[in-house]
Amino acid sequence: MSKLGLDYVDLYLLHWPAVEKTDGKEWRSVNREKWRALEKLYKEGRVRSIGVSNFLPHHLEALFTDAEVKPMVNQIEIHPGFSQQATVDFCWDNNIIPQAWSSIAKGAVLENETLVSIASKLSKTPAQISLRWILQNRAVPLPRSQRPERMVENASIFDFTISDEDMEALDNIPQCGGACANPDEREEF
Repeated sequence: MSKLGLDYVDLYLLHWPAVEKTDGKEWRSVNREKWRALEKLYKEGRVRSIGVSNFLPHHLEALFTDAEVKPMVNQIEIHPGFSQQATVDFCWDNNIIPQAWSSIAKGAVLENETLVSIASKLSKTPAQISLRWILQNRAVPLPRSQRPERMVENASIFDFTISDEDMEALDNIPQCGGACANPDEREEF
């Protein structure tokens, strides 16, 4: 048993893909070696689920070539104004659960006029609209809060649906966020 009293970890993620810009032509093998370490932990039963974070479809495809176990989760930035719908669709097509981190774009979407208007119409908060939009776009939101009242608010997103018309309006919010839009272009992480 570990010092934390745990025999296993529920989810272990490879947080950032190796890419050509920072890792050269060996980026695929760097990802492959890191992934093999996670597969080993999974096969030993020390980790219940393994996944990746910030991987785009081409990073995942490269990983699939040698993976014995496919990632179970891809944790990516998703919120109104940054849907990453192609990556979400790719994940589902490959039985990978897309998890949305930064579900309110570090607060940037909370004052968006469209989001505020829809929230008012549905008697919900802008944060709840953002979380529900993520769900309706087939991703799993990962809200975070230290305040119990916000935790309750974040969990109260299953008693309403955003209409197709309002979903389209939210889909068309100008891009905001995207701190990790394209790992291939980042100088460093």
